[in-house]
Amino acid sequence: MRVSFGHRLTLSRTGSANDNPIYYFQNYRINQNHDDFVFLPFGFSGLAANRSPDNIEASLVFPNAGLSRKWATRLLNEQWFAQVTTLFDVNIDATNQPGQTLFTYRGICVSAAWDEEKLAIRLGTVLDSVRGNVPNRVLNRTLIGNLPISSGVRMS
Repeated sequence: MRVSFGHRLTLSRTGSANDNPIYYFQNYRINQNHDDFVFLPFGFSGLAANRSPDNIEASLVFPNAGLSRKWATRLLNEQWFAQVTTLFDVNIDATNQPGQTLFTYRGICVSAAWDEEKLAIRLGTVLDSVRGNVPNRVLNRTLIGNLPISSGVRMS
C-alpha cells in the first residue's frame, strides 16, 4: 500500500471567483506535474480546528534563494491570495486522481521572514483577509450578537 499526503497551492492576485490563478504548485508527487500543478518543495503549517479553518494563522515555507525572495516580495507587495488544499491518497493508481481533500485554507500573504535555509510566508487569518471571496464568514448580528459602538468595552 502506498500512501500520499500533501498540499496543493494556488496563488492569485485577488482571490475573487473571476480571477485566474497565476501559480499552481503541489508538493506530493516529486519531480512530476499533476493536473497542471507543478512540483515545488514547500511546507504548509498551521492548525485546522475544523473543515473551514476560521481565524487561524498559517504559513508557507520554501527553500531560500535569491529568486524565491524576489517572488515573495512580489506576493507581499501586491497582497496575493493563497489557497492551500490538503490531500490524502491511499493506493495511488494509474488514473492519477488527486486524492481526498481533507481541508482547504484560504488567506492573504501578509508577511515574510527568511534565514540561510528557508523562506516563510505568513498567511493572514481568514477574518483578517477581507478581499475577494475571503472571509468565508461575515460577522453579523445573527452570528455574534450586538457589536459594541464605543471603545469602553470590558471583558468579564
